[in-house]
Amino acid sequence: MTPLLLALLAGCGGPPEPPAEPTPPPPPPADEASATAICLERHCAIAEDDEACGAEHCVVRKEAWSLLPERIRYDGTAEVFFVQAAVDHTPGGVGDVDVVRSSPVYVGVTLVTSAGEELDLAVDTRFEDRLEAPFILSAEVGPDIQDVIFGLWDQKIEPCFVDRPGCRDFGFVLDGSLATWPPKIYVDGRRQRIPPDSVTLRVLNAGLTPTQAREVRSEAARLLADQLAVFESTVVEAPIGLAPDPRSGVLVTHGHAHDAIIASALADGLAPALGPWEPGIEDREDDGAELVVVAGGAWAEQLHLCLRANCAEDSGEALDACFATRCE
Repeated sequence: MTPLLLALLAGCGGPPEPPAEPTPPPPPPADEASATAICLERHCAIAEDDEACGAEHCVVRKEAWSLLPERIRYDGTAEVFFVQAAVDHTPGGVGDVDVVRSSPVYVGVTLVTSAGEELDLAVDTRFEDRLEAPFILSAEVGPDIQDVIFGLWDQKIEPCFVDRPGCRDFGFVLDGSLATWPPKIYVDGRRQRIPPDSVTLRVLNAGLTPTQAREVRSEAARLLADQLAVFESTVVEAPIGLAPDPRSGVLVTHGHAHDAIIASALADGLAPALGPWEPGIEDREDDGAELVVVAGGAWAEQLHLCLRANCAEDSGEALDACFATRCE
């Protein structure tokens, strides 16, 4: 290198320094204490009242989960079961600082026969990078499958020493329920069976105008179709009949004990349009696949009495004409 070039380089301070590597962001906190420290530093470092600032900006948020089936099918002839379910996770944290879950969760599927025998079908372990991945399973199972239960669990206990099918067959059990379907099954014990391919909907007029009764049936069919969509079952609408007694509000009766969840959702969905009365459900205990909606309004006594006395044998346009001339 010539003296002139050396002098020029010396005057310019030498060759440029390579750009500095960007500082990586700190890892997200893995516990509530760390998240609290970050939140307070972010929002309350110069606050005059640390406690008031923390109460405003750094409230603790609990982790939340939901487990929702999107498709459930059981072919009793081929003895094949298929399910697709969605897992939804809202991380816990402090204020606007999320806490990263570092431990896995476990999705479990249990099938129940009509005799009450439980079959623990599968367990799927979910780590941090796939907590909300869709859950899809297809398996050959035995005959006479009636109910399905989904559970999302916090812990896997292995080895185990309890009288559970999973412990006997696989050597572990799941514990610490985070979410279930049906919801609250481990609180109220209510199960939902896999319904047949078609479910009959019958509306009994307990004190409505014919137009109102048709509106109730239309809305009931829509609500029931939404409930049955996950099972790919269809709604068959029966003709509207006259209830044996007047009633204000709505009562949904079901024939199978394990249809109570669908019946309850149907009653709750119809109730607001019928007035302030509490919706009810009732088990007819006939094992039928028919849901019956008994509905009436504020003038149930008068309307039902007139319809029963004058229009009990009419339907369709004839019922409308009878009501217009006799009961309006």
